[in-house]
Amino acid sequence: MNEENIKQLDEYFKVIEKYPSNTVSLAFIQLSIPNRIVALTVAPISLYKKFVNQLSLEDVITLTKHLYSELIRYEDNIILGVYGQLLSLILPNDTIEEKEQKAEILINLYHAIDDEDKKRSLLDVLEVMNVDAAEVIRESVIDENTFIDSDDRSIQRLIREIDNSELATYLSRGSESLKEKFLTNMSSRMAEMLREDMIFLGGVSDNAYKKSSENICRIYSLLVEAGEIIKNKRMSGG
Repeated sequence: MNEENIKQLDEYFKVIEKYPSNTVSLAFIQLSIPNRIVALTVAPISLYKKFVNQLSLEDVITLTKHLYSELIRYEDNIILGVYGQLLSLILPNDTIEEKEQKAEILINLYHAIDDEDKKRSLLDVLEVMNVDAAEVIRESVIDENTFIDSDDRSIQRLIREIDNSELATYLSRGSESLKEKFLTNMSSRMAEMLREDMIFLGGVSDNAYKKSSENICRIYSLLVEAGEIIKNKRMSGG
C-alpha cells in the first residue's frame, strides 16, 4: 500500500468516524474478509469497536480465525489488526457462552505470536483498552513466574510427573528463583542429583530447552484441568 493510498484511507476514516457505530459496523459487514483485514490493519483504534459493533459471534470467529492463519505470514502490519480485533472481542453484553468462545480465540491468537516483545505490547494495549481481554490472556500464560507463584504442594505434585532429565534441561536456563522453587520442593538427594545433571548438561540448545519447557507447561496445564493443582492468579501488569 503506497503513501497516496494510505492518505486516502486516512481521509475516509476521518469521515466515517463521525457516523454512528451501527452505521459503520453495517458497512464493515458488507466488506469481504480480505478487505476487513485491510481495514483493521490500517484504521485508527477509535474505529475498531465501531467496526465490530454489529458482528455476530460467527462473524467474529470467522474473522479472528482468518487473522490467526495470516499471523504466521505477517511480521508487523497484521499485528495491528490483531490488536484491534482483540480489543473488541469480549464485550459487556456477551453471554457466558459467547465470552468463553471468544476467550478461546483470544488465547489462540496470543499464543500464535512468537515474538515476546509483541506479546508484551499486546498485553499493554489490552490492559488499557479491554481489561477483561487482558485477564483472559494472563490466565492462559504459563511461564516461570507461574511456577514461582505456585504453592509448594502444587510444585511437588508437578515434580512427580516430570522426567528428571527434562526438568534439568528446563531449569538450566531458568532464574535462580525458579531453580530454588523446584529444588526446595524435593528431597535433598534428588536436589543434589538435579544440580549435578544441570552441571553435566552445560549449554542447552534452544530446541532442547523449548521442548522441555513446552512439555512441562503442558503437564502443568493438564494437572490444573484435572483439579490436582491450583494456578494462582497473577496480578495485572506482573
